[in-house]
Amino acid sequence: AGNAIPLVKPFPQLVKLEELWLNDNKVSDLSEVRHLASFPALKTIYLERNPMQGLGDAAMEARYKEEILNAVPNLFQLDATRLNSEVKVITDGSEKNVIGVRKR
Repeated sequence: AGNAIPLVKPFPQLVKLEELWLNDNKVSDLSEVRHLASFPALKTIYLERNPMQGLGDAAMEARYKEEILNAVPNLFQLDATRLNSEVKVITDGSEKNVIGVRKR
């Protein structure tokens, strides 16, 4: 993270890599995310705050997420967002006492 890296390079020998942290770098070309497909075990990717994210531009941010998920369809977490999971907080109705948390 934070190393001024401009490209996402494939490393096919890293077949067991589960987390990749490339946030706060200089990746500006969204097509670079296609190389993420070379990491078949990836579960978590941090690429936020790279120019390609289009931070603040809703359409660019949606395209950013879509392109990454096309390259890594079984991703569990993108940036600080967990994907395909739901959390239900169970309270006593007062919003003060959490009785339990249920993940699906």
